[in-house]
Amino acid sequence: MSINTAISKWIEKSEPDFYTLFIKAWIPYNSWYMHNFYDEDATPKRTSDKDIIGYIKTNSNVYKDKIITLLRNNDDESNNFKLLISNLYYQLENTPIPNVNERISFNSICISDNTNSNGPLTISESDFAVTGKKDISLPRASARWIFEINDTRTRTTRTISRISLMKCSLTELRTNNDFNSLANKYKSSVEKCLNEIDPNKKISVMIPPDRRRGKYVEPQHSICIDTNKNLYFTDNLEDVSKSIIQILYELRCKLFHGEIEPSDTNLGVFEQAFYIQRVLIKALR
Repeated sequence: MSINTAISKWIEKSEPDFYTLFIKAWIPYNSWYMHNFYDEDATPKRTSDKDIIGYIKTNSNVYKDKIITLLRNNDDESNNFKLLISNLYYQLENTPIPNVNERISFNSICISDNTNSNGPLTISESDFAVTGKKDISLPRASARWIFEINDTRTRTTRTISRISLMKCSLTELRTNNDFNSLANKYKSSVEKCLNEIDPNKKISVMIPPDRRRGKYVEPQHSICIDTNKNLYFTDNLEDVSKSIIQILYELRCKLFHGEIEPSDTNLGVFEQAFYIQRVLIKALR
């Protein structure tokens, strides 16, 4: 081996492995929440990571409370934390994880169970109505998500179209032939109905900046995450804290379950996730 090759390999070894560092920063968190919140007798039971993370998101605890404190305050620690969140936001936007169609993003994140999950739910318009539901009487392997568009202008309801999907998915809906043959006025209502009954209904915590006299200004009902980049989140700190907890958990799952490639491209996301998690686990001592 030449000296130049040896030097190059040692340089590579000197680079931080943020995948491993993120895992190391997750372990104390995992230990903390299993010790404090695992409960077979709870209703519903809290016996899985997903169940316990859901409990952490919706209840006061040192981990969640630390996030809210850092988002609310403007001291050096808080501002540094917000900068890490900004870095993670842009890394996720530039690097779709796990892929473009199912990307993890502050622009579209499921933070809680949908109370309208599975339907039936009806979206009523001036001359028609869309009803969506999951027909659990059908076999699991069949298209159980049903959307019907009905003409409501007459006493006798007339079905204009019926769409069946395997999943409650916009991606699948937009490739469905029955959906694509509809007029645009029907399409928007079907999409709205699907979004309302989606068990994984997503929200955005982003607030676009206002523009006045050629300059960006902080919008109402927002918190500033990054002044230099005009990045603002909603001032609903409950939703923002839930989003941060959920995104860190989803990144953990994608990494632990081997759903992403440990490439240099993805490394930047886990670098920021590690630094954020490192701040938060200090609250667990």
